[in-house]
Amino acid sequence: MKIFISHATRDSELASQLADGLFRAGFVVWNAAEEIAPGDNWAKETGRALDESDVLVAVITPGSLQSRFLQADIQYALTSKRFEHRLVPVFFGYTTFAAGKDAPWILLKMDPIYTDQSRGFGEIIERIREIARQETNATC
Repeated sequence: MKIFISHATRDSELASQLADGLFRAGFVVWNAAEEIAPGDNWAKETGRALDESDVLVAVITPGSLQSRFLQADIQYALTSKRFEHRLVPVFFGYTTFAAGKDAPWILLKMDPIYTDQSRGFGEIIERIREIARQETNATC
């Protein structure tokens, strides 16, 4: 299962830590900060990665929803059949109340994960494993 991590540029370090955790859990991970080299066509490489990915994890931190890149990735996932039930919004450093004030309502209806870095990435990893199990059951 290939995971696409979408995040605001300012959250690159957090996204890299998450990518490492997912990789150690056995997933193939695409993270723009690590995959796109200077001079590469950003839009082309991102589009290719989205087309090849099975799950999109949206890293949402206070203020990150202003990022046009994060917005575009989320919009793509919301309108793409391939990401139906495979978009995982992860709110880092948010309370449920604060997220409700900042985030689009549709992300709040998708069973988002509320966490912080001190709690690690176990809940995110388990959610992706659950998605993988559902996929396996659907194809049997």
